[in-house]
Amino acid sequence: MTNNPQTPDLTITHVGGAHARNFRVEEIDHLIEGELLVIDRGYHSIARQTDRSLYGDDETRTVGKNERVRIDRITYLARRMEHYHRVGMRLTIDGVHEFVAAIEEDYRNYQSLALYGTLKPNSTQNLKPLPAITTLLDYYRKFRRAGQDHRVFMRPKKRPTDLLMQEAEDLRFVLIHLYDYADSRRISKKDVGENTVKAVLAENERRTAAGYPRIKLRSADRYTRWIDEYLDPFVVAVQRDGLAIAMKKFGSVDKPAENLLPGSQVQFDAWQIHVVTLDTTLDQWRRMTDEERRKVPRVRRWIVVAIDVATRLILGFAICRNPNQAASLEALRMCFKDKTPLLRRIGLKHSDWFHRVPIDMVVTDSGSEFGKHPFGGAAFGEAVRRLTGSLMNTVAGVPKLRGVIERLFLTWDLKWARKQPGYTSHNPQKLNDRKPHLEACLTDDDLHLQVVSFIADYNNSPHRGIGGSTPDGKWAELTKDPLYDPSMMPQPKDLREACGVFKEATISEDGIRFENVNYSNAFLRAQRLAPKVERIDRGTGKVEIKVDLMDLGAISVRSGEDMISVPCKDTGMIGMSLADWRERKARQRADARADADKHSLARNEARDKWEGETAAITKSAGVNTRGLTLSEIGRSALEVNMGNGHDAKPYIGRDEHQDPIMTGFSLSGEEEGPPQPETVETTDNDPNIVKPDGPNSLDRYRAKIKPRSSGHSWKDEQK
Repeated sequence: MTNNPQTPDLTITHVGGAHARNFRVEEIDHLIEGELLVIDRGYHSIARQTDRSLYGDDETRTVGKNERVRIDRITYLARRMEHYHRVGMRLTIDGVHEFVAAIEEDYRNYQSLALYGTLKPNSTQNLKPLPAITTLLDYYRKFRRAGQDHRVFMRPKKRPTDLLMQEAEDLRFVLIHLYDYADSRRISKKDVGENTVKAVLAENERRTAAGYPRIKLRSADRYTRWIDEYLDPFVVAVQRDGLAIAMKKFGSVDKPAENLLPGSQVQFDAWQIHVVTLDTTLDQWRRMTDEERRKVPRVRRWIVVAIDVATRLILGFAICRNPNQAASLEALRMCFKDKTPLLRRIGLKHSDWFHRVPIDMVVTDSGSEFGKHPFGGAAFGEAVRRLTGSLMNTVAGVPKLRGVIERLFLTWDLKWARKQPGYTSHNPQKLNDRKPHLEACLTDDDLHLQVVSFIADYNNSPHRGIGGSTPDGKWAELTKDPLYDPSMMPQPKDLREACGVFKEATISEDGIRFENVNYSNAFLRAQRLAPKVERIDRGTGKVEIKVDLMDLGAISVRSGEDMISVPCKDTGMIGMSLADWRERKARQRADARADADKHSLARNEARDKWEGETAAITKSAGVNTRGLTLSEIGRSALEVNMGNGHDAKPYIGRDEHQDPIMTGFSLSGEEEGPPQPETVETTDNDPNIVKPDGPNSLDRYRAKIKPRSSGHSWKDEQK
């Protein structure tokens, strides 16, 4: 701090993260009055410096010399235990017992050096004995749990003796009985005062018998007045009247600041619409039969809404099946887009929704649609940061912290939902005889039209929160403020990479093609000359891109860790949303089909003419223009398998095998039986006829045996 009035404000960052600032003399009084500056007298006294040298910057209280010696001694023992544990000592009684001699020797040497200045102890020195092993283990464990902080060995500060302790105990006894008034039975104050007098009299009798001091007795009227003086009024209201009445009576919420500008604070939240709808589109519903329509599920959709706090104007919305980050990002992206085409599409000609604004702060709850970890990498939180905004994540379950958007949902319920078929009501008691499930007849397309229509109604209706002005009129008024700066609107590349979605697209010589739209620039053209391993597609022809579904004027293609912007070749795609582009393509296809049907008569007449003339000319010339004839096709079919299977052997099963010894031989070609004799016998030249055996050169070695006759043998002839 300096007293030089000419010294400018300066912030200096020192090593360790400390910040120092120079203040002018006239600023000191203001800082002290606002409790922004606290003067700590005696900070540089000798006692405080000694404490900081022992305990560091986090000094707690002054200690004496003996306390410092005790802490140093215990800290030394804890560090020696840590040393021997690192060299192998087990943290058990038996393990420490093995090293107790070395620890004791180190401990005696430490005391000798610290107290007497000698390296070795002797018998004349009064040294502390080594504590027990269990105490050493306790010192080490406590020191380790405290993160090597020696302050853990400080003795707890003694509580001061309260001379009025007995009087405080007497008052506590009385208050216990006075709190009987805070009860749902709604006991009167008079009864509570009389019951307290009786309780004090009974307690005094007990204390008199035990020899304790008596409680000073007061009248029932005095105790009745103490109910308002000492009892917590909020506790009494909760116990007697209920939490809702107590919150209404004692609750207080800070209203939004009066000097906010558009975009200074935008609240986001999700709401389950109190209307049962059909889980189908209008086009699908029209093509269904009565039986299919009865099977269509009845559901309740969710809607994520973004509302500007300064003007109460709705900036964006997204309808979804369940709260999710994709819907939240869609609502966030809509805050930076002209939404008038949505009104024109449903036929609203006198309303505009051009409002878009740079957002300074986004306020949400801890819902899943905004990420489970809003400050640790969630898509929604990262998108808000990318779009130069800050995120305030309030506590879930406390609607009053986001009162503007919660009041919007109540208005939505009372002024719109209750007039729709399938209304479920926020309070079932007010549903009367309505049957939401049977009334459900709105499709998803009908619901979207109804929501857009109500938003146009809401933005042009008077609002009590802004003094009876309409949100659209308040916007026109506040945007004229010189402090309002629309030039801080995020760039298309930031919007695309913050709120876009990842898609896969093809890349070729024409560039990147997505939804039948070509994107190209010098970077993609240079990729054609790069090796495959260095290309963004690695030679696969597929790349990962990020697309802004509300602006197809450009895309971002992933190249390693970077995102490269690639513009569209058709400049007419700038500002074109994906839904509008698909609708245009569908309309173009329908127009093309209608044009083709319109010219079908002329086309068929001309086609029949030239096809008939061609058939007549070819027939008269004997020319076949239709390919092969049926006979040629049949011959080709036989030739397909000709010559195949010549190496295959027939399979003969066990039942098919015939033993030639038992059944006789059959020669090749006689499977059907022996050949029949011909009418003219020519045996001379027939090679198949076997002639009788003739004499040969071995006959002289054979015995001359005559054939046997009936009843005679060769022995009979010898006789």
